Amino acid sequence: MKKNISFLIYFAIILSGVCYPAAGVYSSVKGNFNSHLFHALETAHISGEIFLLSNVRTAIENASRPLGDPVSMKAVWKNLKVDAGAIEDVYLIVEPMDQIRALRDICTHDCLWFEFKQEAPATGEDGYKTYGIVCSGQLTFKNGKQYFLFQFCSKEDYFKLAYCMDSTIYMHKLKLSESQKKQLFYNAITTASERAANEEYHVINNNCINNMLELLNSILPFYQRFNHWLVYKIIFNPLFCSPAFTEFIFRAHFLVKEKLPVFKVSY
Repeated sequence: MKKNISFLIYFAIILSGVCYPAAGVYSSVKGNFNSHLFHALETAHISGEIFLLSNVRTAIENASRPLGDPVSMKAVWKNLKVDAGAIEDVYLIVEPMDQIRALRDICTHDCLWFEFKQEAPATGEDGYKTYGIVCSGQLTFKNGKQYFLFQFCSKEDYFKLAYCMDSTIYMHKLKLSESQKKQLFYNAITTASERAANEEYHVINNNCINNMLELLNSILPFYQRFNHWLVYKIIFNPLFCSPAFTEFIFRAHFLVKEKLPVFKVSY
């Protein structure tokens, strides 16, 4: 019975996304945050494999648990110098929609965590440094409309917010070559800055999951690429949204190198 209800909920989301592309269901699928928490990335090439990333969120100063009113949150933004050739590891982050009971078993927020080598952290002019940056697809608002962007934040900021939201997070270290890691990071920052919140968000065909999969497809050989559409750009395969199937799918594509302990707030 529970599975049937979950299927009906997912089908209703698909139907609303196909028939009403501006429907309010988008904001319920990924939080209800104002755009002051999500900024479009700007990228400048310095030299070689060194880039300057602007609009990287490194903290929310007044984030607390339980999470307060998003309107009152004070985000900290920094410009970080990064070495694309110093990516140590890439992790898949799978975050079920715990805050929305009806969706937590059938829908996730997926993103990529890039970890830098110990000798080459991302650094700011003020001495700030972090060894990890998370690339996360987000819904944001501009001129009264809903848009998609890739938000970049420090790993400390990401996990602090997850803690405040009582989120459960599953993490998998991906099995990628050194060249694939570097290219994936380059593709992520390039795509994020080029698109820069200029595309309308769509609950089915322009969201965090399918954009993350397309980033991965950009560096995978054809036999490892994901085919995540039942009907291309119209009906997304629901298995890719399910927390229960994500690990299985990535293992079937020979992409899981290591499964990390589950991040979960303990009371």
